[in-house]
Amino acid sequence: MRKIYILSFILLGVVGIVFAQPTVLQSSLFATATNTTPNSTNVRLNLTAPSASFKQVRFLDNVVPGGTNTWAFHIGAAGDAVPDYSTCWRPYDLAGQSGPISLNNYIQPLANINSARCNTTAGGFDGNLPAITAGRYYTFNVTNNSGACALCNPAPSSGGSCNSMQILETIFNPVTILTVTATTPANINNSVLVTATTSAAPAAGENVYVRYSTNVNFLTSTLSQFSFSGTTGTALIPCFAGGTQVYYYVYSSNKPMATINTDVLTYGEFVHDMSTLNLRNNSNANYTYTQGVGVATNFIGIYHVPSTCYATMGAFVTALNGGAVTGPVTCYAVGGSPTETTAAGGISITQTGTVANPIVFQKFGTGNYTLQAPNPQTGGGALNDAIIKLVGADYITIDGFTLQENPLNTTTTAGTNNMTEWGIALLYASATNGSQNNTLQNN
Repeated sequence: MRKIYILSFILLGVVGIVFAQPTVLQSSLFATATNTTPNSTNVRLNLTAPSASFKQVRFLDNVVPGGTNTWAFHIGAAGDAVPDYSTCWRPYDLAGQSGPISLNNYIQPLANINSARCNTTAGGFDGNLPAITAGRYYTFNVTNNSGACALCNPAPSSGGSCNSMQILETIFNPVTILTVTATTPANINNSVLVTATTSAAPAAGENVYVRYSTNVNFLTSTLSQFSFSGTTGTALIPCFAGGTQVYYYVYSSNKPMATINTDVLTYGEFVHDMSTLNLRNNSNANYTYTQGVGVATNFIGIYHVPSTCYATMGAFVTALNGGAVTGPVTCYAVGGSPTETTAAGGISITQTGTVANPIVFQKFGTGNYTLQAPNPQTGGGALNDAIIKLVGADYITIDGFTLQENPLNTTTTAGTNNMTEWGIALLYASATNGSQNNTLQNN
């Protein structure tokens, strides 16, 4: 009995340890009430918690005061008469204080640089801010920590309490992400179309991403960028193996996807938090769905190419022709993808939609989706080559594709002609089965 009692006492002691998290941003920039919006009563602004893993505060700078402005994170509240510096996050030394802090760049918590290192008993020195521009918005992001100051390590994921941070500067007030919805994958081969609405149309340089993962803790993840029309944007999550659980949420950033991905490779997944302007994550629960398990020949819902399920539009059409259409089908061809070279003679669509269950092939997002003829075409003087053929196919829409001849196809001599006759050909399958009720646009 005694051993059980002692063990219980030790466990309770461990559970009772609570490590402080930053709750306030202090800056000399806030000393004058007219300098910032919202106006502050002193030199501190409370941090909010967009998610469980980081905190944030944003302000609009109205007037730039003279001199050098400083920053520090600490615990307490903005209204405290005296700030609580018993634990604070700021540079360890004067060398770090005076060093430059970059805007719109990930800031790793290393010693002797201007970064959020954990200090106790008012240790360290407030860091210096770079030049701040009147009329711009500044978003301060700082990670939560998972250890005592004695365990301070460069990365939060290593168990220390030094925090990563990033200061995002924008000329626009970031839009609020109001809603997030998604299609439901009906079978094993479906992609998912995510739709987000925002409080206003995103500004130039304001990117919105869906971040998705097959790991509940987002130990690895991938971004897909939204394409917006006004306040409504759509993005694609690719198909996964049937039964896969997929987790996702939506965030905005002024950072391009390539920059974020490079930083993630260098520093880790928490770079996504530091790159966030606003997000919607289902009240910290994230959104999730299970990839459907079904018959691959039952076609209904959303698909896209290139993807892990269908590498090319030609591959998707081959599967579609061999299956059954049991609902509306949309195949999105992602703009900016490498040029797809078609099979000799062209991509031949023989599957038929209906007025209730149309089949749509549509270019998605920015950039072209180019379909190019092979070299050679069927040759031998054939005069029935196309990029796309509709053979007895009905209720098909082909929208937004770039169709081009292969530049190596130059022979026009009868009997050896190797060129392409049609971009899109509407042909009959039999004397009583033509291609009807089809829409060709924006190609």
